Amino acid sequence: MNEEELLSQLRDIHVPVALSEAAPVAFAAWPFIVLAVVIAMVLAVRFWRHNQWRQGAKAEFAHILQVEDRAAQWPMLINFAASLSRRAGRVITLPELAYRNPDTISEDERTAFIDTLGAELGR
Repeated sequence: MNEEELLSQLRDIHVPVALSEAAPVAFAAWPFIVLAVVIAMVLAVRFWRHNQWRQGAKAEFAHILQVEDRAAQWPMLINFAASLSRRAGRVITLPELAYRNPDTISEDERTAFIDTLGAELGR
């Protein structure tokens, strides 16, 4: 075989068609829409749960405040205050009043403690 016979057997190289001609590039918005819907649903559930614990805590707090007996009300307030950090999912520091003997607490201090708990529920 000579050189001309070899060259005659060669075929042209097929170059692929340009990418823009082969498949038009289209922006697919549906994955972003699905992602936005999922994120919105997660945020809505978190917001709903956040308000749900708050509504339950406010109802329990109102029930505690309706107790007439001050001696029975104070342990209920302390238990409620102790569970508030767990319910809220954040650290809530109780005033030093919560750690004192209930007999040494005045009515003004009790009212200030109740106001503090009410303010924490409002956050």
